[in-house]
Amino acid sequence: MKAKKFITVLIITVLTVIIIPALIVFIVDPIQLYHDQVTLKKTKYFKEQRHQNIGLINKYLKREEGNYTIIVGTSMSENFVPSQIQKKLNNGSKVLKLTMSGGRPLEQYTLLEKALQTGKVKRVIWDIHWYYLLSKISQKDKNHDFPYKLYSNDIFTQGYYYLFNEDYVKDSIKVFTGKVNWGKWTENLDKLNYTMDDWIKGHKFMHNHSKQNITKMDKEIKKIATNIPSLPKKYNYYATKLKYPDIDKYILPIVKKYKNVEFDIFFPPYSTYFYAKSKIDKSIRYIYARKYLVDKAKKNQNVKIFGFDNNYEIVNNIYNYKDYGHYRAEVNDYIIKSIIDKKHMLSTKNIDDYINKMIQNINNYNQVYFKDNSLQNVKLIANLNLNKLKWKTDGDIKISKNSILFSAKHIKRFAYLSSKIKTLNNVSLVKLKIQYHFNDVKMFSITLKDKKEYAHFFIQPGSDELILTKNNISKKSKKFKLSTVTEITIRVYPKNKDFIKDIEIQSIKMYKKE
Repeated sequence: MKAKKFITVLIITVLTVIIIPALIVFIVDPIQLYHDQVTLKKTKYFKEQRHQNIGLINKYLKREEGNYTIIVGTSMSENFVPSQIQKKLNNGSKVLKLTMSGGRPLEQYTLLEKALQTGKVKRVIWDIHWYYLLSKISQKDKNHDFPYKLYSNDIFTQGYYYLFNEDYVKDSIKVFTGKVNWGKWTENLDKLNYTMDDWIKGHKFMHNHSKQNITKMDKEIKKIATNIPSLPKKYNYYATKLKYPDIDKYILPIVKKYKNVEFDIFFPPYSTYFYAKSKIDKSIRYIYARKYLVDKAKKNQNVKIFGFDNNYEIVNNIYNYKDYGHYRAEVNDYIIKSIIDKKHMLSTKNIDDYINKMIQNINNYNQVYFKDNSLQNVKLIANLNLNKLKWKTDGDIKISKNSILFSAKHIKRFAYLSSKIKTLNNVSLVKLKIQYHFNDVKMFSITLKDKKEYAHFFIQPGSDELILTKNNISKKSKKFKLSTVTEITIRVYPKNKDFIKDIEIQSIKMYKKE
């Protein structure tokens, strides 16, 4: 009897410790590997792309009906919005984004194979990051482990990894109850791993907006004598001898294998500054890869290759870039529109001329260009008369005809001035021109009010033009929309001192979309 009791207890213990947690994962299925997620609230999606993507493949490509266009690649494609692309395509195809930040060629190949095996994918939009263009690169991103077992065709290998994973047990409980870490999960599939909002809120583009930084880049670029060799009439060494093993291994085989799938492959438009600052040997590898892929893929009728390096309004304007490589979402929009309209296509007929123009532009690049494109397609509707407004402030102000000189003493957190304004409708952008000492200001906080609703914009020093749009709202009330403005408050956070001196507000302008 004691032996039977021991065995019973042992079996119950094993079930409790091993089987029941696995059953919880299977029932809830947080990444939707086997079925739709079971949760008390809205469906949640895991922001760890390498794990969530296999769930999306199984849920949409394997279990649901319909034809799909999929977007694959790296962070260069994260700011595509599937619903917007679906509307632009207007062909009945659904759109699914399966990008991976830092996705290595082997990782993308593994994901693509799994997606294409379903037979539901009719079109692939694919960015070819510089990872493919090196002679050798680690196929593992040090910041992310790719779960190859989750992508296995062996159900036992896949199931053991997923169901008996301690992290997924914890995630299942949190997903079911709705108490997830919102830094790792989201309920918005359309904006899953859409990074542009975070980049704007985190002031990631401010580094390039700084006059000081542009001046610094100008000095650096003038020290560099870039001399990348162009293509002669007869192919030179770079066009005939350079090899790209990851293109041969992870791109060409898959486009040959899936002949009924349309592949739109594009080279992301890194800034001209990126190439000019890179070592010449590395730039050569990056540039000539375009010719290599065009020549190698020319027999595949299902492949179109796109390049945007000679669109100088994009690549020569540092405003468009967060870090000389990653670009604004507006550039993603332009890329998609061009692919749909079949513009900027590369072929054996135009590739030599394309490369020569690209090289010429890089070699001649001797000054950093910056133009604020946020004012495109907008119309000025109000230039506020600063001297006619009634200002509230905890500091001192001197009002002249065209500006306000503002200062404050004994500041604990911030100094402010605010005023109600005549109600303005159809506002889409607000621009403030403020002169100040960069070393004195830690941060600006601009608040716009629409009756009882509000939005805060936290802006770090970097430019004397503070531009407020719906894309860079830091915090807002639920009903606020940047359309009607009735009040504006400007807060200035001092850097190290307890006073603010000589903050000159020169203009506040309101614009609307034309």
